[in-house]
Amino acid sequence: MASQQSSLFTLPTYSTTSLSRLQALYSNNISWQKNSDPAGFHSSIEWWRRTFEAFVATGIQTNTSSRLVLNASARISENLRVEGVGTPAGLSTVIVEPSSSKSPPAFIPLSAFLSLPQSIYASHSLLHALPSLVASYLIAKPFWWALGQIGADSLFASNSADLKWHGEYVILSLLETAAEKILAEQKTKVGGPGDMLYSIEGFRKDFAACIGETCIMSETDANVLIKFLERDKNIITVDKQVIKFIDKDAPPETWRITAVDQGVLELKSAIAKLHDQIVGLQKKIDLSTQKAAEALKQKRQLIALSYIRSRKQLQDVLFKRLGALDTLEGTLIRVEVAAANVQVLESYAQSATTLRNILSHPLLQRDSIEQTMEAIAEANADAKEIDDAVRIGGDIAIGANDGFDEDELQAELDGLIKESKENEDMKVLAEKQQSRENESTGQDMDNMVAEETKKMAILQI
Repeated sequence: MASQQSSLFTLPTYSTTSLSRLQALYSNNISWQKNSDPAGFHSSIEWWRRTFEAFVATGIQTNTSSRLVLNASARISENLRVEGVGTPAGLSTVIVEPSSSKSPPAFIPLSAFLSLPQSIYASHSLLHALPSLVASYLIAKPFWWALGQIGADSLFASNSADLKWHGEYVILSLLETAAEKILAEQKTKVGGPGDMLYSIEGFRKDFAACIGETCIMSETDANVLIKFLERDKNIITVDKQVIKFIDKDAPPETWRITAVDQGVLELKSAIAKLHDQIVGLQKKIDLSTQKAAEALKQKRQLIALSYIRSRKQLQDVLFKRLGALDTLEGTLIRVEVAAANVQVLESYAQSATTLRNILSHPLLQRDSIEQTMEAIAEANADAKEIDDAVRIGGDIAIGANDGFDEDELQAELDGLIKESKENEDMKVLAEKQQSRENESTGQDMDNMVAEETKKMAILQI
């Protein structure tokens, strides 16, 4: 029990909650909080939901190995016991409380989830499942929360606290997260038709890491995920033991599982089994080698010889398995290439049919094309005539053509340009002459001043 309590306090909700708050959450006041303190009620419900999500996702449930399904058995209260606080008393309210009127419940009874014919996201999916839910109630199964989703919870309002709520519940948030991880993982694997196909066992192994498992997911988790991906997400099709991921952009007829798909999956499964056998044989060979070496160290030559003989036999078997593996892998590659070629040729055929349908249009027939081009030529000619008429009429209206000689006008313009240039040259020449005269006048003045200065100097002497 101490180990279980220490595991509980690794969960974020426990590690960040004070003891006084934990005592309040564990007390039996959650149900009456709904009316007296709605905010506190919803806060408590949300805390417990996050707790159950982490409780299941981390795999610390003691009575099941599921990472998606909460086993709310009679022992769940003891599994949640905290020293100094006790066991939670209001778990039934937490589990059966609806999320909202427009979304699926956070905790869905496992039996109801697996038997629902419609998507859990459909607005009336629970209504269609009502007969089976009522049958579940008659054998004391936890279903009455579903009636609240369709407005029938008042039928049992008087004695709802006395109902048996123990059972297994799918946690929707964990399921949605796992589905997203599986889809992302699948996108990285797609390379050929075989990568879209899985057996139930292969699905459990290949996607175990998506729910936190290291080797293989539980059968219950696999059943829940497969049902969710097929019915609610519509990304796989299932036929007995064959699972096929579908491409929603591809034609719907390619979604069904064919005999070719089953054959490819059989090849794929056989290759996987051979890989496992080869790994096992190699381990046995290594073990025989190790034991033979140990026997030689102890000078037990006969025993060492026996191990060497066994190793030789195992090596022969390994050689044959490797040959079979090469053959099957080559066959699988050829099958996938052939299947891909079929898809390519189907695309070619469809493209050819589409092109023929377009070319068979009456407007694309030779006679129609010639008539159309002739009509375009005539229309262009008419448009040109109209354009010329409009242009000539406009010229007349603005007097653009009064009979002037264009050459005479150009000669007059050239003369004006030449005259303007000569005037500009004369102006520049006059400016230069004036500049020289100014410089000469300045020099004469300087000479006169110097002469007068010289005369005054002589008189002073």
